[in-house]
Amino acid sequence: MLNNVLAAQMHKIITAHLSDIEKEKDAIIKSFYADSAKAGMGIETFFREYQGALAKYLEDIKVKPGGSGICPPAIIGGTVEARDLEDNEIYSFHIVLPYPNKTVRDIDIASCLSPLGKAILLKTAGSKVAVQTPAGVLNYEIVNITLPGNEIKNGADEYIRESSDIA
Repeated sequence: MLNNVLAAQMHKIITAHLSDIEKEKDAIIKSFYADSAKAGMGIETFFREYQGALAKYLEDIKVKPGGSGICPPAIIGGTVEARDLEDNEIYSFHIVLPYPNKTVRDIDIASCLSPLGKAILLKTAGSKVAVQTPAGVLNYEIVNITLPGNEIKNGADEYIRESSDIA
């Protein structure tokens, strides 16, 4: 999180995101981890650290009204484009909260609690991550990040465009 200028619109999105996570985390913990206090505490710690990192990010940046400041790191609800460093293929992963009773049919969805989701959360374009899977270690380089609420990319072709401008 090296960049220190953020567009006012992005500040609003991150602030609202923090509020949304605060509202949803308890329901997730109760739904998935009601039977295991230890696992529930681990997930609670995950959310506390995630929210703390984003809150610190907001404290440490300058807000630029209406400008095209740098896009913040990947957050829950965002989409990350990552290059597989072995085969050079680009994959797109949408980071989501886990929800009970919902079937995921999109193979490009990564729960924020999965090894992949945890590896790419809060990373910026250009970051390299290693993900331990049952099949072995997967190595990726984050190419672009698109945040929810706006079409925002943080990569080689940085731009900010409000969703109302998208055709």
